[in-house]
Amino acid sequence: MSNLRNKHAFVRQKFCEENFTLPRWASVDSRPSSRERFMVAKWFDVVCLVPMSKNRLARIELTDTGYADHFAQIYVKIIHSENGTIDAKTFRFADWLDTRDDDRQDHPNERPHVWANNGEFKWYIAHPTKTALERLMNAIADYIKAFE
Repeated sequence: MSNLRNKHAFVRQKFCEENFTLPRWASVDSRPSSRERFMVAKWFDVVCLVPMSKNRLARIELTDTGYADHFAQIYVKIIHSENGTIDAKTFRFADWLDTRDDDRQDHPNERPHVWANNGEFKWYIAHPTKTALERLMNAIADYIKAFE
């Protein structure tokens, strides 16, 4: 049973790595002495950790909205290593993924969400465009940068 759980976690992690890629950016600090800094994100199952400066960490998590195995949002939390949570925000797919990249005419009003079923982890019916996913991840990166 443990090997099956590990396999499912790997499938979820691979999906997240392929679909939810944060852009790399240079530091917002423009002082000549500041070195260029890049966002380094590491996914662990449906959770992503992004080390930040000043003892901070961004925790990104693919979460559901009350329906089991229907993931429809990304929850981002900025954490200080000594003081705990600084801020948190939810990015709902319905707000950001407004364009679809699929030919399904039978469900024209279906909004993109990720579905976990029988060991599979995939977009359910509505597939967002690459541009829409980039817009979502750029918004998440901008939110994280605000706390640098």
